[in-house]
Amino acid sequence: MFLNKKNTKNSNGNNIIQEKEKDMQKSSMNTKAKNSLSILAEGTSINGDITTSGDLQVDGKMVGNLRVQSLTIGENGDIQGNIFAENLQINGTVNGEIWAKNIHLHSGASVRGNVYHTALIIESGGMVNGGYYYKEADKISEKLNEATDNDKTNNVSPLVKKTASSGAGAATTPSTTAEKA
Repeated sequence: MFLNKKNTKNSNGNNIIQEKEKDMQKSSMNTKAKNSLSILAEGTSINGDITTSGDLQVDGKMVGNLRVQSLTIGENGDIQGNIFAENLQINGTVNGEIWAKNIHLHSGASVRGNVYHTALIIESGGMVNGGYYYKEADKISEKLNEATDNDKTNNVSPLVKKTASSGAGAATTPSTTAEKA
């Protein structure tokens, strides 16, 4: 859109160019938020579920379910709960069910629970105590969307803890539901 410098005010008397610049900044901030990295640092513990459209790195301990775009679990990372992700890198410990398109278990990784994947790499020394099952990418996407839809149904905002009464663990099974410490 080209503007004549003489006519830069809208009907409300506001400067159109300044408004467009503000809109572009807001759009840029929204894009950054979607691709941002959140970190649960070593020595930090969280009880509750986390949902984010961004990326997450867990170096601490978490009891609860995760729904993320991309997740990296550090060497000291410990998750007791189910994981739903597009991409998953595991160096630490997971006790729960995993649904992810691309999974890489590094040499120190330990998973106790079933793993549903489209692509799976297990390095020597990586361990899965449970089954691992190939699923088409669209089946994984359905499960990820189902998990996200459950969050919307339960009025859960990103990075907000769900209580037991709000339907936490809607996508879990009794054998993999996270135990509270």
